[in-house]
Amino acid sequence: MNRASKVGITVLPMLMLWACGKDRFMGYRHLGEDVHFRLETLGDGSVPIGPEDHVRSVGKVVPLFDTTLQVFHGDWTLTVPEANGLGRALRRMRVGDRASVILPLAALPKMLSSIADMDMSDTTWIWVRMTVDASIGKEEFERRSRERAAWVRDRELEERARLQRFVREQGADTISYWQSGMYVWVADSGAIDHARTGDLVAIHYEARTLDGRVIDDTRKGEGPFEFVIGEPGQVIRGMDMGLRALGVGGMATFVIPSDLAFGPDGSSSGIVPPFTTVVYEVEVIRLERGAG
Repeated sequence: MNRASKVGITVLPMLMLWACGKDRFMGYRHLGEDVHFRLETLGDGSVPIGPEDHVRSVGKVVPLFDTTLQVFHGDWTLTVPEANGLGRALRRMRVGDRASVILPLAALPKMLSSIADMDMSDTTWIWVRMTVDASIGKEEFERRSRERAAWVRDRELEERARLQRFVREQGADTISYWQSGMYVWVADSGAIDHARTGDLVAIHYEARTLDGRVIDDTRKGEGPFEFVIGEPGQVIRGMDMGLRALGVGGMATFVIPSDLAFGPDGSSSGIVPPFTTVVYEVEVIRLERGAG
């Protein structure tokens, strides 16, 4: 699930009205174990959720009773029996229904309880609004999972065969196979001090697929690409790893398999397909030593 925003909210009055009697939250139904449920919108009502179903939901999660609340929007897939407190709510919903659930952090599934990077105790109250997008029975889910696993295995084998054929066709004596699975040709290692974690590097590169299709070229853009070695989310893993073999003036070719590049889904832009090995021709233009 992806965090969409972090906002400051001082109060959620409609959710925090304390009621007398057995129900703590006004307008909510107590389902036991501190799980409070309110059905907000009915779907078409035709597809009930079974006790073993895998349910895909979309919605948001909000910690309550805090002057600086974090709001998380996203989607998630849960197995009803493993959904902890949310499982109680899901059993009362159908596909298309929208509901709100109030429960302690400890009653959230592990996948959802790990979304918050602030310090919260297991007793912190959490508000979840979710809409059931789809529900799949256990047998159908397992069948789809087997088909997906077989498809992934076939694509991995195909990619590996293409990669090995490409390397053989290059016929380069200087090729180096790294245990990570990538191949590296170092034309010039550059200055003795190689890039390391925390360094700011500026590089030029041309990126292409094994069949020669160019997917990016910094020399046709606004200038060298700059980033900090080891900082997540800036470059693909293979690039970050390969640059550690180079100093200023270094030049190399990195042949990077998909598990160190754009993975089984390809690039977010769609330019790089799933399970695609990429080739980067790299030159280190500048290196500023960091604290790493």
